[in-house]
Amino acid sequence: MKLNLPVTQVEHTYGDDVTLVSTTDAQGRITHCNAAFAELSGYPADELLGRAHNIVRHPDTPPELFAEMWATISAGRPWSGVVKNRCRNGDHYWVVANVTPVFEDGRIVAYMSVRHRPAAAQVAAAEALYAELARSREQEREAVPPRPVAPRPMHQRLTLELAAGLLAVVALAVLPRGLAPPAQAALVLAAAAGVLLWFQHRVAARVRGVSEAAARLAGCDLAARCDDERARSLGTLRHAIWLANLNMRAVVHDVRHEIRTIAGAADEIADGSRRLAALADQGIAYAVVASRIGALAHRSRSSAQQVRQLVSACSEHVAEGSRRAGAAQADVLAAVEAVGCVADRLREIATATDEQARGVAEATRAMARIDEAACSNAALAEQSTGAGQALQARAATLARAVAVFRVGG
Repeated sequence: MKLNLPVTQVEHTYGDDVTLVSTTDAQGRITHCNAAFAELSGYPADELLGRAHNIVRHPDTPPELFAEMWATISAGRPWSGVVKNRCRNGDHYWVVANVTPVFEDGRIVAYMSVRHRPAAAQVAAAEALYAELARSREQEREAVPPRPVAPRPMHQRLTLELAAGLLAVVALAVLPRGLAPPAQAALVLAAAAGVLLWFQHRVAARVRGVSEAAARLAGCDLAARCDDERARSLGTLRHAIWLANLNMRAVVHDVRHEIRTIAGAADEIADGSRRLAALADQGIAYAVVASRIGALAHRSRSSAQQVRQLVSACSEHVAEGSRRAGAAQADVLAAVEAVGCVADRLREIATATDEQARGVAEATRAMARIDEAACSNAALAEQSTGAGQALQARAATLARAVAVFRVGG
């Protein structure tokens, strides 16, 4: 038997509304576990997947208990028992373990385990049983341990009980030869009445209870509880119905939990999208500023080109004036006019330069806002990516949670 050490004997408790769920393949390897199981055991979910389920086995739990469990579930019947499990750090927690075989085409392909918190009396009884089994194991260490035997199926128990009652009636009708016929008839009638009462108490009344439990299950009422009466007639049937109730309740609880998580991630994505959209109405404003800056720059280039043309014209006029002394006055006037034009253009350039300076300052501020927006966009993109990955993980968890249910088609 796998021996997980060390142990601290420190108990972890949890709420009555917490349900621990896991599924394994036919060899006992974990194929799914819910968040509550991972959290209480102390193992990350991805570290549990693919591992043998005995990773949480506590050395104080008797091997006889697991032998009985495997003998029962291997025979295709559900098993329930109070089990002490080990956390990753050596602490422990108690569970009422309910293990149900999962069938496909008539063969067992997986096991579904649903656990909930036991009552204090159940834990005390389990500890007493563990101690008794440990003492017996020490006393019989040299003896060959008996092979575990699964409990007798319900239909066999009912058949044996009914057969015993009918045999008693037949025996009373045949064996007492010394009785008078009226007395013998009264005895047989009394025995038959006893069998009828037995049937009413052990079968009919419990069939009614089982029918009510099945009706509640069919009506989606998953809040019902069941006392442990598997040793009685029809008790295993009622217990099986309760296990179906418990399994469905666990799945519904997990699905609701994952839906709440998915809804939170979806809200994060929606909020990020709204913020991205707002940063994009700002992007349009920045584009308008940039177009204005471009127009100012174009005007400055045009003015500078005109200045160069005017200076060139002035130079030509001055040169022509030096060659034409007789026409100096006209050339000087033309040069003065050209210089005036140059002054006008310079004033335009100064104005454009001042506008461009203000535009550059505004562009600088806009670029700073754009840089801030880019950082925000990166953060939002990372947030959206994380939320998307969370959605993928939750979807995978939901898929594993319902994978054991067969719906046909």
